Amino acid sequence: MAGAWRRGTNPGGTRAVGGRSEVRGGKAVVGASLIVVGILCMVVPRISGHASVVAFGVLLGLSGLIELIGGARERGNQYRGVLMGSGLFALAAGAVMVARPFAGLVALTLLLAMFFFAAGLFPLVAGLLERGPGWAWEVAFGAISTLLGVLVLVGWPVSSLWLIGTLVGIEIAVRGATLMASAYSLGPSPRAPAVRPV
Repeated sequence: MAGAWRRGTNPGGTRAVGGRSEVRGGKAVVGASLIVVGILCMVVPRISGHASVVAFGVLLGLSGLIELIGGARERGNQYRGVLMGSGLFALAAGAVMVARPFAGLVALTLLLAMFFFAAGLFPLVAGLLERGPGWAWEVAFGAISTLLGVLVLVGWPVSSLWLIGTLVGIEIAVRGATLMASAYSLGPSPRAPAVRPV
């Protein structure tokens, strides 16, 4: 029986499995799939943008419903009205996004454009005024973000057709690339030691 022992095989006859190789392979497959999905989202940004708005509307509506239920159960709480009002607003906004995804897409694009503009303007002005360490990078980031916000605002509401879907696709593709890089950064699985028969 002892003579039946072989390299990488246990006495029951089952071969030892390289767990690290399985993890690496699984992460690589998921990463590659996410990259493909991200590219598809960028190719058809209108469809992916509508799907993202509907998903966001469902989550927003669920959170509003939970707030409403929580506020209804919190009798005697001085913040009950605020909680129920916030829940009702979130539920209504989520319902509108699900029922009219294009309107939600236009609204989200406008908010994103304002965010890009504001997020770029402050570091741009601060970098030019203070000129501290790394101020050139701050100015470059601020200029790019501000310019992106201006371009989206100028093209709004037509920019709603591609912005959200493109950003979602970029995020998914980057996530997939990160998973693949993480998978291939794992070293090879250690080989099973040779077991000599006694």
